[in-house]
Amino acid sequence: PPAPPKPLWPKPPWEWLQLVFTYAYAALLLGLYYSGACPAIPQSGAYIVGISVIAIVGGTLRFIFGDLESLRRRRHPVPMLLVGITNCAGFAFTILGLVIVPANFGFFGDSGGPDTCELTPMIALTIPFAFICLGCVCCLTVPCLVTALMCCGVIKLDDFVSSEESTATSDEDADQMEAGDNEDST
Repeated sequence: PPAPPKPLWPKPPWEWLQLVFTYAYAALLLGLYYSGACPAIPQSGAYIVGISVIAIVGGTLRFIFGDLESLRRRRHPVPMLLVGITNCAGFAFTILGLVIVPANFGFFGDSGGPDTCELTPMIALTIPFAFICLGCVCCLTVPCLVTALMCCGVIKLDDFVSSEESTATSDEDADQMEAGDNEDST
C-alpha cells in the first residue's frame, strides 16, 4: 500500500521560506517593470503581470495543498484543476516570453528613448526569461538555441552564409530583377 500523505499543517520552515521567495520574486518583477516605461513592447506589461500572478497563485496553491502528487492522493479535484490551469497559463506565458524577450534585446543598448524601453523594465523582462533558459538546460543544445533565436528573428539565416556567397546571391537576384523589369517595359 502507498504511504499515507504527509499532513498539510504545520508547515516546515522551508515551505514558508519558499512562499516568501515566491512572493518576493513577483514583487521584484512588478516593481522593476513599473519603475520605468516600455512603450516599444506593448505585450510586456501583460507578460510581467501574468508571470507575477501565476507565481503568486501557483506558490499559494503549492503552499496550501502541497505538490500535485499529494493532491492526487487526497482527491481534491478543485485544487487539482486550479493547479492544472495555473500550469497551462504558465506555459502560455513562457511561450510569450520566448517570443518577445529575445527579439527585443536590442533595447538594452538603446534604453531610455521615448520609443524604447528603459533599463529596469528590460531587466524585469529578462529575469523570467533567464530562469526559463537556466531551467531548460537539457534543451539548450546549440541547434535548439539557434532555432529558437532564428524563429524570434534575433539570428537571420544570412548570418550563417559567408559574405562572398551572400554577395553572389544578391548580385544574381539583382540581375534577375533587372531582367524582369526590362521585359515589363518592352
